Amino acid sequence: MKLWNTILTLGFAILFFFVLVLGARVVNMQPDNSLGDEAMHMQEVYRLYIGLNNVNSNNEVIAINDARTLIDGICLKHGCGFTSFVARGGWIDNDKNVIQERTLEYMISYASEEKITAILNEVMDALGQTAVLVERQLSLQTFYYNKHETKYPGK
Repeated sequence: MKLWNTILTLGFAILFFFVLVLGARVVNMQPDNSLGDEAMHMQEVYRLYIGLNNVNSNNEVIAINDARTLIDGICLKHGCGFTSFVARGGWIDNDKNVIQERTLEYMISYASEEKITAILNEVMDALGQTAVLVERQLSLQTFYYNKHETKYPGK
């Protein structure tokens, strides 16, 4: 029995070693970090999903173009560039009602958490929202420039 425990312990130790070594190799594998001449960099990207319905009435309280203009201005005021999309979200509330609403999705890179928090607070106050879904992920990014343009910084 003692020999069996020793063999099992040694087997688990060897297995652990291989998992550790192979895991470290997989983690260190990185994709090609360039696009043409442009170096790619890891960057946090935030996605803000901002619903346009009033939390109490479940009715849209602001026209979508007005909401976009408002949120665009708030993002730019805080020095954040963005890409925005119109989406549609839905869920079932506590009373089993199907709720659907138009949603604005804002993708923001190159912004600090403090700037994102300031944007969120201002947007929520302006639209009377109680919550906004925020997604944060790391993304490999670069700006690709047209090399035929005279303003290309690599020339």
